[in-house]
Amino acid sequence: MEMDDWWFGWKGFTPERPCPGKVVLMVGAGISIDSPSRLPGGYELTEALLDHLLDSNAADEIKTVFGQCEQWMGRSLPRLEHVLDKAFEPSTIEGVERSGAARELLRIFSQRPPNANHHLIADYLIKHRGWCITTNFDDCIEQAGCHQIPVHVIDPATKTLDILHREYGEDWGIIKVHGTIEHGCTGLGATLADLEHGLPEAFKIRLEQVTNQADLMVVAGYSGTDHFDINHWIRDRWNGKRSTRLVWIDHRPSVEEEFWRLKEHENREPRVYWQYAFGGMKIQHGPTLALLSSLLGTPRKTVKDTEENGDWWRTALADYYSPTKKEKYLTGTRLASSIGLGQLAEEQLRYLKRQLEDDDMLVPFEAEIYYSRGFIAGALWLQNYLKSSHEKNRKVNSTALIRAEGKPVKALLFYFVRWLKSSRRLSLDEQIDAFACLLDIHERRQQWRLWQSKPFRRLGEKGCSVFRRYFMKLENNKLPLYLHGRMQMQSIRLGTLFYDEEAFSFGDVWNLLYRENSPPSFFTPYGPAIPGFYLIERSTAREEDRIADLVLANINYVNTLLSALRRRWPKGSESVFKERQRRDGYVDSGDYAVTYIVQLLNDSSQMVSALNAPHLHILIARAWIRADSILGGIEYWKQQRLYLGSPRSLTT
Repeated sequence: MEMDDWWFGWKGFTPERPCPGKVVLMVGAGISIDSPSRLPGGYELTEALLDHLLDSNAADEIKTVFGQCEQWMGRSLPRLEHVLDKAFEPSTIEGVERSGAARELLRIFSQRPPNANHHLIADYLIKHRGWCITTNFDDCIEQAGCHQIPVHVIDPATKTLDILHREYGEDWGIIKVHGTIEHGCTGLGATLADLEHGLPEAFKIRLEQVTNQADLMVVAGYSGTDHFDINHWIRDRWNGKRSTRLVWIDHRPSVEEEFWRLKEHENREPRVYWQYAFGGMKIQHGPTLALLSSLLGTPRKTVKDTEENGDWWRTALADYYSPTKKEKYLTGTRLASSIGLGQLAEEQLRYLKRQLEDDDMLVPFEAEIYYSRGFIAGALWLQNYLKSSHEKNRKVNSTALIRAEGKPVKALLFYFVRWLKSSRRLSLDEQIDAFACLLDIHERRQQWRLWQSKPFRRLGEKGCSVFRRYFMKLENNKLPLYLHGRMQMQSIRLGTLFYDEEAFSFGDVWNLLYRENSPPSFFTPYGPAIPGFYLIERSTAREEDRIADLVLANINYVNTLLSALRRRWPKGSESVFKERQRRDGYVDSGDYAVTYIVQLLNDSSQMVSALNAPHLHILIARAWIRADSILGGIEYWKQQRLYLGSPRSLTT
C-alpha cells in the first residue's frame, strides 16, 4: 500500500493497516507514567517541587495566583523549568552557597524499570533501524533495548553532538534533546537558562535530516509546550513545502478520531505551530499503547507490574535533596520576584535576612523587588549604590528604571553618557530600553499636530535608524528569546508611529496585535517583525510565568493600537466624528479595535488584582485616560460592544 493511499483512506488506527512508510517518533513524559516506570508527569512534579523547595506560605500563594490567572497563562502552575531554574541557580550569598546539590532531585529519573510503551518503541527502533526524538531524561527506552540503541545527545562537557552506544550504528537511534540521565544530573537541560537560546545548531541539523527522511511523524505522550527550543525548530520548518505527515496521539481511555481545525481566535499552541510545519496533520484520542501498536505494526508486550507505591518519587525527592530554610527563602524570593509577586518576594527576603548574620549580599534582590513593586526611586538608588552585582537580575538597569519613572528623555541622555564612556558595559536589555525611550518620546509628541506631519515623521524615523546603527550592538541570532520579543514589539511601534497609512495601515497593525493566529506578513528593513506564530513578547511572558510582564505587554499593545488610531484620526474626536458622518454613523475597524483595547485592559486589571500590584493599576489607568482622550470618550465606544458581536478580521 502506498503512503498516500493509507493517509487519505485513513479511518483510524487498526492493526490490519499499519503505516506503510517510514516513521519517526516524538515522545514525551507521558509514555513513562504507566507502571512499572511510574514517573511523574510535569504537572504532578511541579506541584510537588513547589511544596518541597519553597516555604509553605510561598508555595500556597503562588498556586493561588496561578489558579486565578489560569485563563491568561494557559496553566494553573508555573512551568517546571521555571521552578527548577530558581532552585538550581547558584548563589554566592554567604550562608546560602549552593554547589548544585539541588540537581540531585533529577535522580528520580535514573534506573526506572521500562514499561510496555518503552518496550514497544525499543522493539520498533531495533527492527526498523528507526528514529525516536524525546525530551525525556530517563533511560527506560534504552533499558528496554538492552542498551543496544544509539543515543544522540549533546555532551555536557564539550557542548558538541555525541553518540552513546555508537558501536550499534550512527544513522538511527534516540535523539535526546534535553540530555540523558546517563550523563548524570548536571548535564540535563531542566531549566529556562538551559533552554533560553534554543536548540544547538547540531541538533537542528540532525532533527531536520531525520524528519525530512520520514513519511510520518508520530507524537505520543508529549504536551508540545517546549516553547523555547522544540517549538522554535518547528516554526523554522514553515519556510517551505513539507511532505512529512503528522499524527498526534492524545492519550484518552477510549478511541476517538479528531480532524482538528483551528477555531477563530483560538490560541492552541503547539498544535497550531506543528500544523504548518508538516504536509498534513491528524489527531486521535485513545490509549497510547494500543494506538502506537496498531500504527507501527509492532506487537505489545506484557510487562510485570511491581508493588511499588505510585508516589514513590515524592519520598525520593526528600532523600536526594532537602533544602534548608535559607535555601527555601532564597528560592521563594527569586521565584516570586520573577512572577511579579513583589510583596511575597519582599516577605521571603525578610525571612531570609533573619537567618543570616550578614545580609549585605541581599541588596541586589532589594533593587529587583523595589522595581517589581513600583518603588522606582528606591530601586534606582540601590542600583547606583551597588558597585557590582552579586546576583544577576533580569531587566534591572538604570536606563530602564529612569524610564519607569516616566522620564524617557533623561533616561536616553543617561544612556548616551554611558555609551560614550564604554559601550561594552551596556547590557542588551539596556540597549533595548534606550531604544524604547526614543519611541516613548515620539509617542508623547504624537498629539502635536506639527509632529504628525510627514517631514517630522520622516525625521523621527531617520533618528531611530541612526540610533539603531550607531548606539546599539545587537546580534539578533544570538539574542535570548525574551529580547527577541522586546525588539519585535519596538519594530511594530516604530512602524506605527512613523510609517504612512499606505505603507503600514491600521488594518496591518490590527492583524499583528489581535489576529495572532495569522501567518506573518509584515517586514521591516531589519527582517520580519513577526518571525513566528505569536507575538514573541507576550508568549514569552506567558511561558516564563512572568505575569507582571504579561500585563506590561498588554499595556504596550494597547498604546500601540492607540498610536495607530491617533495616526488615523489626527484630530482625535473631531476626526472620529467626521468619519462617522461620512459613513452614516459607522466607523470601520475602530469599533473592533476598541473592543480589543477594553478586553486587554480588563484582563490586565484582573491579573494585577491577583498579583496585588497597585503600581500596575496606575499604568492601566493611564492607558484608559489616553484611550479616552484619543477616542473622544471611551465609555461611548464600550457601549457599542453590545451590538457588534465578535471582532472580525480586517482587510485593507
